[in-house]
Amino acid sequence: MSQTSYDNVPLYTGIPVQQDNNGFFQPPAPSADGILATDQARAVAEVQAALVIAASRPRNELRARDRLLQACQRVNLASGALYQYTRGGTSVSGPSIRLAEAAARAWGNMNYGFRELSRRPGESECEAFAWDLETNTKAVRQFSVRHRRDTRKGGYDLTDERDIYELMANQAQRRVRAAILEIIPGDIMEDAVAECEKTLKASVGDVADATAKLVQAFADMGVSREALEKRLGHRIDSIQPAQIIGFRKIYVSIKEGMSDARDWFDLPSGEQPGEIAALGAPSTAEAVDVTTAAEPEAPAAAPVQDDAAQREAQKQARQEELHSLKQDVLSAFGQDEAERLAGRGIDCWTITDCRKLLRMAEKRDQAPSA
Repeated sequence: MSQTSYDNVPLYTGIPVQQDNNGFFQPPAPSADGILATDQARAVAEVQAALVIAASRPRNELRARDRLLQACQRVNLASGALYQYTRGGTSVSGPSIRLAEAAARAWGNMNYGFRELSRRPGESECEAFAWDLETNTKAVRQFSVRHRRDTRKGGYDLTDERDIYELMANQAQRRVRAAILEIIPGDIMEDAVAECEKTLKASVGDVADATAKLVQAFADMGVSREALEKRLGHRIDSIQPAQIIGFRKIYVSIKEGMSDARDWFDLPSGEQPGEIAALGAPSTAEAVDVTTAAEPEAPAAAPVQDDAAQREAQKQARQEELHSLKQDVLSAFGQDEAERLAGRGIDCWTITDCRKLLRMAEKRDQAPSA
C-alpha cells in the first residue's frame, strides 16, 4: 500500500485563496461585510414572512371590532382608556395609549413600537411607528431625544443606559399612540371610546366608595381634597357619578403627562403636584396658552414666563423623584417581580405605581412570619 503525502496541503491562514490543482479548497474567512449581509437577509426574510402570514390570514373587521368592544368592557382598561386636558380654554379628550394598544391587539396583523435609529454624543434619533402588515400601511414619527435632564440646581447629562432608555420610552409613548390611531379606522376608535364611557358609568357603583378612592388617588398626586371641592363648587360628599367619571379622565390625563395638575386645580404656590409623567408635561408654548386662557386679567409676559419656568422646574423635580422611587421598588422586589405586581413594564411606571408597590413591600415586611 502506497503512503499518501500531505506535504503540499496549503495551510489555512484565514485569507481566501483559489482552489489549487491538487483539489484542495480553502473556505473563505468570515468578514464583517458577510455578517452584516447575513443579518440584513435575516431581517428581510422575517419581514417577508410576516407580510405573507398577514396576507394569508386576513382580519375579519367585524370580529376585530367585537374583540375591541369586549375588551373595553373591562373596568381596569376602561378606567385608563380616556384622557382629558385643556388647551386654549377648550377641553380636549381622546383615547389614551392604553386604549390604542388594546385596539392594535384586537385589530391584528399589526406591528407597532419605537426604536433607536442612531446615537450621537448626547442625543439619540428615534422612530415611533405603527405598521398594518395586511395592507402594508405604515405610520412613522421620527424625533430626537437629548440625553440630558434639567433641574432647578442646573442640568446634567445622562450616562446610565436605563435612564436614557426611560427618557426615550417616555417621549415615544404619545408618538406611538398617534401612529396607531392613524392606522385604526376612526369609527372603530369612536365606538371603543363610547364603550369605555358606558363601562365607566356602570362601574361607579357605590358613590361613597368611589369618592374615597378618587380622593386618595388625587392625594397621591399632591392634589388636596380642598382643591377637588373648589373645582366642583361644592362639597365632594355630594359628587355625582358623571362628575366622578370626569375626574377619572383628568386623573388619566395627568398620569400620562397630557396635562398638568395646575391646569385643572387651584393649588397653593408652595404645593408641588407629585404625579405627572416625567416628559409628558405641556410644552412652554402650551403652558402660555393655558395660562392666558385661564387668567385673562394677568399681566402680559413676565408672569407667564415665570410660571412656565416654575412648571419646568417642578417637572424636573418629579423626574428625579420618580427615578428615586423606582430604585427603591427594584431594591424591594427586583424588576421581574415588581413588573408582575404592577401589571406593566418599568418604563410605564408612575409615581403612584411606585408608591403602591412600596406600600405593598412595607405590608409584606410587617406581616408575621409563618
